[in-house]
Amino acid sequence: PMGSKHALDTAVRYHQVYAGLIVVLAVLRLTNGSLGQSMWYRSSILCFMSGLLVFSGSLYLGVMTQNPKIYLGTPIGGLLLMMSWLLLAATLTKYPRPISV
Repeated sequence: PMGSKHALDTAVRYHQVYAGLIVVLAVLRLTNGSLGQSMWYRSSILCFMSGLLVFSGSLYLGVMTQNPKIYLGTPIGGLLLMMSWLLLAATLTKYPRPISV
């Protein structure tokens, strides 16, 4: 199994980065009417939250319980995070930012 310190460091780093990203996405959802109503955008936020919970949560639980089977949830959380980025990219292709010259 993964070393406890390495697992905890990884969980904390991802938790910090993705928590900040989720806050930014939530603020954008509240302040941007058409983007905020997009099913793709809302789905990406939900996937980011779920992925973060499963990814970091499995690492936190694995460290606390010292049960290596709990670490099996980490790749599922990673897949959810990757899917989140794809959903966000799909959203941004539908709602491109205007280019000012």
